[in-house]
Amino acid sequence: MLKNQKAQFAKAAKTLGNTIQQHSETRVGQEYSATVSSTFTNMTALPPLPPPIKFKPPVVNVETEAAVDEELPKKTQRAEALEGFEQMMPLLLDLLLEHQFNPFMDDNCTTCHRDGAKRTTCCYDCNHPLSCSECFIDAHRHNRMHWAEVWNQEHGFFVHHDISALRKDGYAQHLGHNGLPCPMPDSKEDLNFLIIDINGIHNTKICFCHCPGSEDRVIQLMRHRLFPASLQRPVAAFMFQLLHHFHLLHLESKATKYDYMGALRCLTDNVFTNEVSDLYSRFCIVTQVWTALTAKKCLGQAHGIDEVLPHRPKENLIVYCPACPEPHVNMLPGWEQMPPEFRHLKQLQITLDGNFHLNCYMKNTDPHDTSLFHGCAYFPDDKRYKCRHLEVLKKQDATKKFKNMAVSGIVNAQCSHVFIKSSIDLQVGEWFANVDFVLANAVLSSNDDGLTHILNGPSALEVHFIHEGLLIRSTQLNIKAKATFSSMEKSDALMEELSVSRQRLQTCIEKWRSIQKHMMPHVGDHVHRQAATNPAPEEERLFLPSDLAANERASIASIPLIECERKLLEGRAFDLIRDLCTIECPNQDWIDNDDPLFRPLTKQDTYRKQMTIKHAVGDTYRHEGLLWANRGVTSGTQPAHFASTSGSDVLMAESSSVGTQVLKAKKLC
Repeated sequence: MLKNQKAQFAKAAKTLGNTIQQHSETRVGQEYSATVSSTFTNMTALPPLPPPIKFKPPVVNVETEAAVDEELPKKTQRAEALEGFEQMMPLLLDLLLEHQFNPFMDDNCTTCHRDGAKRTTCCYDCNHPLSCSECFIDAHRHNRMHWAEVWNQEHGFFVHHDISALRKDGYAQHLGHNGLPCPMPDSKEDLNFLIIDINGIHNTKICFCHCPGSEDRVIQLMRHRLFPASLQRPVAAFMFQLLHHFHLLHLESKATKYDYMGALRCLTDNVFTNEVSDLYSRFCIVTQVWTALTAKKCLGQAHGIDEVLPHRPKENLIVYCPACPEPHVNMLPGWEQMPPEFRHLKQLQITLDGNFHLNCYMKNTDPHDTSLFHGCAYFPDDKRYKCRHLEVLKKQDATKKFKNMAVSGIVNAQCSHVFIKSSIDLQVGEWFANVDFVLANAVLSSNDDGLTHILNGPSALEVHFIHEGLLIRSTQLNIKAKATFSSMEKSDALMEELSVSRQRLQTCIEKWRSIQKHMMPHVGDHVHRQAATNPAPEEERLFLPSDLAANERASIASIPLIECERKLLEGRAFDLIRDLCTIECPNQDWIDNDDPLFRPLTKQDTYRKQMTIKHAVGDTYRHEGLLWANRGVTSGTQPAHFASTSGSDVLMAESSSVGTQVLKAKKLC
């Protein structure tokens, strides 16, 4: 009995061991077949794959799709075109890849049939068929800036090459002789030369002609439509079509020279771009010269147009408006005899406009880098209108707004059809001198003396004259205050300072009087009568339009002067009211916060429009309070508590005030 149990136990253990071993071998076989990471091979068959999961196809509701299609808007032409391209993208991609290989590679050349000539070279810029290198050179004798793509058998792709690298001993472009080799070259060895074209920067070789009667190197390059980068033994040149291409691209898309040169370097080699020659500095010089030459060629200066149009300034480089009336161009003879009442029918309107967005910060640039137009185009020559203003600008308050700016903006004089006639740079705001100068240049664009010029607008001379007079009047008030204070203190230093101030004021008045006799010629009698009394400078009347009586104002001062002073005084009054709203002004003038002459801050002054809710009817006419708008004293009559002395009125006014003023009943009594 015991023996039978032991035999059964041994048999069961053996069966269990075989099962474990088979399971382990199966797992090892799976791991080996999946990862190929074990050196143990097992021929045990893997278990069969599970059956695929079957999904039921979705039920399409035709009616729902039709309803959705009806709701969608009609596709635009652009969307339909993109959809067509999207469907063709696999085919288009295959067609692009076809250019990366040619099935006739390394076959014998079918063009020249020379022994050993293999078809390995094709053109990147034209449809020249696959041929040998010699056939490529012969076919591109007049298209030497095309890139040659040479098949690299070792790596299995085309490689960009210049035409000079197709021969083992090199190939040079001969200048002169219509592309044929020169019998007397300038040097025995070919010169390494950089030629920049639209398709990239070519590190090629050229050979200058040295035959009897040959021209200079610069002339030879220009005759082959190559603009030299320098004049002394040039080693680089730019193609004419490249300069023309950049000129139009810069005018249309504002492309910079730095970005354009960077794009050319990427076109040459988009992987090792840093190894491509950088000719940015030379490109800046050449484009500047090219622009000036193009302007002179297109505007007729190279053909003597000044003799045909003598009424225009000599060496003029301005594009004139074809619609504006211009004598001897688009006006019939005898226009001078037109009656004055009909001359407005043939008028040229010139407007002035300033732009402070076209500014320029001070840079560490070459001070000798000047314009090649020399004042013959829109901007005048710098020496004609610039002065030593930089030292003065440092002391003016306006430099805070235009800090570190060499040019704060420009002013254009243009016709009604927006053809610019003249431009000028601004330094710290719209100076009257700059604006007058640009207007004078626009008027001088025609040398015909029969024209009548009418200036519509306030004269800068009138504004300057009235402004200087108001400044002198303000100085007189300050000197009066100093005289009153010095009489109380009786200090020698104050008296000396007062004497110096009076002398300076007297000098300013005398200069201003010299202008006044031209602006107000009828005021001379009043000035002479006042001079007989020998008044102090601060007591002298200036006889501005506001100093005269109403009955004599119109006879002594002109209407534009009266209107100019009225506008300046109005603006000055608003400035003073705005200054009174600040806390610095009362402190400087020793004004008490409880002074009843100034209104207190009320609840009405604290009103502010809500930005988070919709506007109601009438909100447009309800202004924000003084605390937020800073418009000056609010409108309305003086508060009642200034005129009333009753206690209830005082308490009512005291409860309604919410400002810094403290109302006291004893001050109102």
